[in-house]
Amino acid sequence: MKKTTKIIPKSIIATKLDKTRAVFLKIISIFFSIPNLLRFLKRVNFSSIKKRISL
Repeated sequence: MKKTTKIIPKSIIATKLDKTRAVFLKIISIFFSIPNLLRFLKRVNFSSIKKRISL
């Protein structure tokens, strides 16, 4: 009986941790995607500038 009572709160904590983990992952992905987007925009700008220079 003691083992089952210990397992139940652990599972509740695990679900809460999973939810918080998902939120953190979303925030982290957003933070990482912003610099990636900036890099992509820079690459696009550089490529367009290079094309203009070549023309």
